[in-house]
Amino acid sequence: ETLTKFSFIDASIKLWEREIVLHRLISKWEKNEHPDFPGVVYRKNGKIVDNGFFPPQPTLEHLSSCSKLLESLPLEKYACAGITIGRGCPLGCTFCLYRRTKTRKRKIKDVISEFEVISPSIKKVLILDPALLFSRKWTENFCDQLKTKRIRVFWRADIRPEQCTMERLNKIYDAGCDCVLMAIEALIPEIRRKIMAGTTPENLKQAIKNLKKIGINPIPIFDVGYLWDTEKTYLKILDVLKEISVPYFELNFVKPWKGTPYYEECLKLGVLKRELTIDDYVYSYGPMIDGLYLKKEDMEAWKKRIIRSISLNPRYILNFLRKEKKLKLQHLKTGINLLIGKI
Repeated sequence: ETLTKFSFIDASIKLWEREIVLHRLISKWEKNEHPDFPGVVYRKNGKIVDNGFFPPQPTLEHLSSCSKLLESLPLEKYACAGITIGRGCPLGCTFCLYRRTKTRKRKIKDVISEFEVISPSIKKVLILDPALLFSRKWTENFCDQLKTKRIRVFWRADIRPEQCTMERLNKIYDAGCDCVLMAIEALIPEIRRKIMAGTTPENLKQAIKNLKKIGINPIPIFDVGYLWDTEKTYLKILDVLKEISVPYFELNFVKPWKGTPYYEECLKLGVLKRELTIDDYVYSYGPMIDGLYLKKEDMEAWKKRIIRSISLNPRYILNFLRKEKKLKLQHLKTGINLLIGKI
């Protein structure tokens, strides 16, 4: 679809392990040959050829350390960095493109070498891996290496509420983790069953309690905008947020990605009147489709209501100020917009 829309694009790289596909594609082009391997869509004799997906590799050990490249960069100009350590997710969330994909990790020594290079200049790192704690042995060894080498950085990562045991949290906290992002796919039991994902309010509350006790900042990210969402969905989120009292949170509108069971369900139920195109995804900043019970404008209104209700709560403001310690101009602008109703 991308090549059809944009005639100046010669090839497009698909999942998985795109760096391998890119290297092979460039090698073929240098020999003036067409790519004869999966993972690429390209033009041949005026036609578009789709070679399918590149198979996931057993590990990501081919992603060797880029510490030499990092050493050549002006790292002091960067406030934070992102480091990929793994890919894949074993969960079966029906709306996710990465559902039930093999979890694979890089070599620990390669990841550690990158931490070592950036740590004198950059003190905040975002670990890019949707399933960090699903590989327990790898994660424990990784944390041990960070401690042994005395690498002083603060890092954040994705984690699930049910993984927030005191033992695991102590391990990652001692290694420098100061914040975790928690995707809360759904809190309503009926929706959890339909999307094959989600957590209970009890699990979330216990996770928040454990994280606060350890000293790790939790950021729950609530997925909303499902076909089956009702006012009850948003009221449940509002009630939980009032109870857990966190300094940060997000509400994320789920997209019906092509190729997922959720997308097919949207077509089947008639909510999607046509196949979505690249423009639908690129230019979507809110809910993409109406639900069975709520319109897109209703979903937007509920999101604003929750943000205003929580963000203007004195308890939330105190928690936020306690974590931030120093107010920025952007914080003041956001606060004013909240007060006048622009958010």
